[in-house]
Amino acid sequence: QSQFFDQTIHDWRWTADPEMEKILRPALELHLEWARECFDPDDDGLYESYINTWPTDSVWYNGGGSVEESAYVYYGHRAAADMADRAGDTGAAKRHRARAEKIRSALREVLWLKDRGHFGLYVEQGGHRRVHGEAWTYSQFLPIDAGITTPEEALQALYYTEWALERIRLPFGGVLCQVSNWVPSKWSVREMEPGDSCHLALAYFQTGLGDEGWGLLEGS
Repeated sequence: QSQFFDQTIHDWRWTADPEMEKILRPALELHLEWARECFDPDDDGLYESYINTWPTDSVWYNGGGSVEESAYVYYGHRAAADMADRAGDTGAAKRHRARAEKIRSALREVLWLKDRGHFGLYVEQGGHRRVHGEAWTYSQFLPIDAGITTPEEALQALYYTEWALERIRLPFGGVLCQVSNWVPSKWSVREMEPGDSCHLALAYFQTGLGDEGWGLLEGS
């Protein structure tokens, strides 16, 4: 559902289709309410990820706030605010922008690892509230695509995928990047699926690193 709305919002931003907007705006409102109630019950601005990435058959954060869903919801609130502006609903626009800023601040204050220069994977829901630092590619390219990072942070986050994750340079050109470095390997979390590689490539293009982005596309 999170990916569906993310894709639909991107389509709306490219087309500005007014008929789509009439359908999308009330549906997006319900989606954002659902996400908050299900995945941010403690209202700290960080959302648990669940069934919103390709390898979710093997990944669960036990209630902890993570990058993926937080980035998707942030992008959704930004879109909802823009739609509210277009509809003249200033109250809704203000509410959505405040929520988006809360998510952005929580991501940067809790999950951005200053000493390592990248986003962590997730923060534990209880106990010691540890931030797990061994992140995967989703933790880096989704905030870039959502517009959460500064240009310098985007460069650092992408560099993490080069020094911390396995890369395979192909004899016929291009490069593959492992989604994670998690071992022992379990189905999907160490696969290299073309959609993930293309989204990582997109983040490189968005950051101004065209040659590196092309290498990932060529590898795919």
